[in-house]
Amino acid sequence: MQRPGIIMGRGVFAAGLVIVLSMTVGGCGDAPPPRDETPADAPAANGAEAREADPRKAEVLSAGEYLEIPRFANADFSRGERLFLQCRACHTLGEDDPHRPTGPNLWGMWGQPAAQRDWNFSDALSNADITWTPETMDAWLARPSSFVPGNRMQFAGVRSADDRADLIAWLLVQTSDAEQP
Repeated sequence: MQRPGIIMGRGVFAAGLVIVLSMTVGGCGDAPPPRDETPADAPAANGAEAREADPRKAEVLSAGEYLEIPRFANADFSRGERLFLQCRACHTLGEDDPHRPTGPNLWGMWGQPAAQRDWNFSDALSNADITWTPETMDAWLARPSSFVPGNRMQFAGVRSADDRADLIAWLLVQTSDAEQP
């Protein structure tokens, strides 16, 4: 017969293991919970601002012009900042910040081709023919492994379209000279 403490100990261990694994699979685990359960591949909510069928063909604007689009102008910037907590282990944002061993610095990425900086990008991303716009970033953040199969980014994605919009809006400000609306 097993003692009750042993059984309880195994249950606590199993619960802790589930928590650790879910944090590992979902990024670093510091992000707030999603606001909704929108499927990662669902289009943006309002028709005028909906993602195009192929986000790689989206119009390239300045970061400031993107911030005039209602989806980003009305974003929750403080939530975007909190959501970035799951990204900061791998990415830096400032103009003079160095790359990290696990990910490139993101300053000045808007309107630029992917994988063109001095960093060790995967062949898949280097050959993906992506220009970073909010549309391509939205598709990337939804599920990087689906948007560019074979890339090395170890991140499950951001499920909520609203969370992705908040994070992208915050990144537009933090990685450019654009100002928050």
